[in-house]
Amino acid sequence: MLTRKGRRLEVSVPAGVRDGAVVRLSNALQLTDNHSGDILIQIVIRDNANPSMSL
Repeated sequence: MLTRKGRRLEVSVPAGVRDGAVVRLSNALQLTDNHSGDILIQIVIRDNANPSMSL
């Protein structure tokens, strides 16, 4: 789930995507003068084999 300026977007990341890849959400932003814009999301994959929790 991605939240920007109070707007939530659910993003599906394709299987097999690699670390550093960029996913484009076409026409996901409403800009001025009724023009749409894209959101680019860079994928960062973390190794969660040994997750830790800080309190």
